[in-house]
Amino acid sequence: MPPEITVDFINRSTDTGNSQVVLFETAEGPPRHTLRFHNRSGRTQTFVCFQPTEHNSANGYPIAWFAMPVASGVQVNFRWQPTFDLVWMETGKLAPGIQAMASQVTPASLGSSNMAYLSYIDEAFAFHNQGPGDPPADLIIRTDTTIPQNTVSVGIGMAGAPTQVLQTQANLNTVFTAVPNYWVAIADVVQGEVLDESELAAKAPVVFPPNVTAMTATLDADQKFVVQQGLVV
Repeated sequence: MPPEITVDFINRSTDTGNSQVVLFETAEGPPRHTLRFHNRSGRTQTFVCFQPTEHNSANGYPIAWFAMPVASGVQVNFRWQPTFDLVWMETGKLAPGIQAMASQVTPASLGSSNMAYLSYIDEAFAFHNQGPGDPPADLIIRTDTTIPQNTVSVGIGMAGAPTQVLQTQANLNTVFTAVPNYWVAIADVVQGEVLDESELAAKAPVVFPPNVTAMTATLDADQKFVVQQGLVV
């Protein structure tokens, strides 16, 4: 069996600039998912897990939700709970390569706390009035007249870290689809970096079938992913 690293990805702190924190703890909620990455490419690679954005790439981007250099012959178990978050971050003009450190991450529950307002008051951004929004199965962020242009981005996250962001402005109602869409890729990026999905090499979707909570993605010597159900040794 190859050397193995296990990372439990849970981050429920609200401290500024904490999107790269990985905490080891037990949490209640949905069943924990595991994605096993096998590096059999013959050299060290940075394994990236991301969730593509459904928004136009001109102003919306996925984020390197999880990124970790992994030596050849090593496997990593990346584990998380599929719980959603609402996020905002001060990015300036949003573009690939920016490291989008989340300025605020707040847990969101569909139907009861899936919507929040974002304002800029006393030279500070903050969510407020979080509660139920329509449609109840989506995640919604509403901005008001106080938002300066090209200063802040909004988005959604999972397990306490951002997964996708969108440049926002005053008086917008931004709706995100609350359906996980997992992909793996190899890229020279760090966790929390804004991605240009068109430039990612060796990317592949990872689909969890119903009642399945473990999948394996193996990178071979040809720089191609083989995705299999379960935790493959």
